[in-house]
Amino acid sequence: MGAVDLASLVLHAQADAWAEQARLRPGGASAELPGARLAASGLPHPQHNGADLTDASAVDEAAVARWFAERELPWAWRVPALRGWEGGRLLLEQRLMGLPAQDLRPAPLPAGVAVRTATPADADAVVAVDVAAFGGPPAPARAWLAGLLAASGRRAG
Repeated sequence: MGAVDLASLVLHAQADAWAEQARLRPGGASAELPGARLAASGLPHPQHNGADLTDASAVDEAAVARWFAERELPWAWRVPALRGWEGGRLLLEQRLMGLPAQDLRPAPLPAGVAVRTATPADADAVVAVDVAAFGGPPAPARAWLAGLLAASGRRAG
C-alpha cells in the first residue's frame, strides 16, 4: 500500500470516527455534502463539531455553514495538510497516523497492568487524564467524554 493510499484511508477513517462520535450524543448529527463530511456533537464547542474537507473544488462553504447554523453550533473545518485549502484560519494542527492492518502487532501488557473499559463512574479519572494529556479546561473535556463513557456497548477509544 502506498503512502497516498494509506493517507486517504486515514483521512476517511477520521471522518468516519467523527460521524460515529456525533451519533453517540443527544443532539448529535452527521451529514455528507459535496466536498465535505459533517459531524455535530451537539456540544457548544467548535472543536467538537466539524466539517472534514474531502474535495475543495466541490465544497459549498455556505451550505456547510448553514448546516451548523441550523443546529446553533460553533464549528471548525478539519482540513488535511495534503489538500492545500486556504479557507478559514488555523486553530490547531492534529497529526494523524495509520498503519496497514497486516502490520499491526500485539503489544503485551506490562506485569501488574490491567486494562478495562471506562464507565461513567470513572469520569473524574478520565477527565483528569484527558486534561493532562491534551490541555484545556475540564468542563468541555467532561462534556465530550460523557458521551463516550455513556455509550452502551461501545468502546471509548
